[in-house]
Amino acid sequence: MADPTKQETEEIFKVLKSQKANKLSQLRNMKVGGNASAIDFFNKHGGASLLSDSDTKKRYSSRVAELYKEELAKRVKEDVAKYANISIHQIHTHILPGIPTGSF
Repeated sequence: MADPTKQETEEIFKVLKSQKANKLSQLRNMKVGGNASAIDFFNKHGGASLLSDSDTKKRYSSRVAELYKEELAKRVKEDVAKYANISIHQIHTHILPGIPTGSF
């Protein structure tokens, strides 16, 4: 898994700050997913046209989106198995290096 880009890190931080998304499950989803991952999945599974479609309901309820949600759930399950004892702080440090834990 590649490290997140600066833009992805900033987007994740905005989510954390605005929604107080400090639950381990939400952080795991961000850790194994992300915008780049979703875009790549959509492109590889025939959903490229949905990425530029202004109808977000269509995009998020599409068959490709459902497949991505299943893939994301699979990745989370694998991450839980591999890192069963990881803490929120450890995920935060991996996803958002350089941003103090208490800042969200």
